[in-house]
Amino acid sequence: MKGNGKFKGDILSLLRSTRGLAIPVTFLMLFVALIIIISTTYSFAVIKISSRGAFLKASVAKRSMLMLDHTIRNIVWLPGSSQTIYFDDYGGVLKVEPVAKRLFLNLTDGGAFSRALFNAFVGKAIYKLPPTKEGEVGLFLRGGAESVINKSSSAMAQIYISATLEGPEVVLSYRPFVSSVANGEINGKTKNVLRIYIINLNNSDSLEISGEFYLKISTTNVTLTVHTYEFNNSLSSLAIQASLDNVETTVWLPISSTAEGAIVDVEVVTCFIKLQKVEV
Repeated sequence: MKGNGKFKGDILSLLRSTRGLAIPVTFLMLFVALIIIISTTYSFAVIKISSRGAFLKASVAKRSMLMLDHTIRNIVWLPGSSQTIYFDDYGGVLKVEPVAKRLFLNLTDGGAFSRALFNAFVGKAIYKLPPTKEGEVGLFLRGGAESVINKSSSAMAQIYISATLEGPEVVLSYRPFVSSVANGEINGKTKNVLRIYIINLNNSDSLEISGEFYLKISTTNVTLTVHTYEFNNSLSSLAIQASLDNVETTVWLPISSTAEGAIVDVEVVTCFIKLQKVEV
């Protein structure tokens, strides 16, 4: 009997010790689970903050490219004028490529008449954005996809998001603007002036800059080239065919004429803009 009593006592002691052990083990499991949750939440928060930071930098970089266009428009057509703007460190790289964006312009009546007016590079500026989601690829921040315009309400600038293997980038370039107006008569034929405006970045320095820097924008020259064409028949319109980086657009312009025909002066006005890095 004494043996049985001792055996029961040992069993009770073991049960009590097991219950006592269960409490710290349970707390340990809860503590480990809490550490895992905290670590996961912290990692997710760090990723979110990093992503948010890259997004904000990309947004400011886009605004800076819009500011670059605004500065160019402030000094365009004014030889000798210049302004300097500041780029902060947005985590990307600014590239200026003078030998880029080949522009080809052709004048035609839609039939046998066809004359080349312009064939040269007009350059572009690019800001390579820090890695972000590419949902905005193809979006135009200013302007549109047409390679030539004839409405004063349209912007000559083309600022858009492009996709590359290295990530998204903001591209700034310019397309020509064309207009036409009747201007009296010569020898019984109506004289028309067809004017083409071109903003050319081809005089810029070839640049690839990161971090903080100052960029100087200057109008180095404005040139005028005149082509005169005489038509011996009545016509009502002529077309400018434009190809800019293989994007082709045609715009038709009204032409006034008499039964004797028309004279058309095509004036190509080119403003040369120079972009260069400077120390301030």
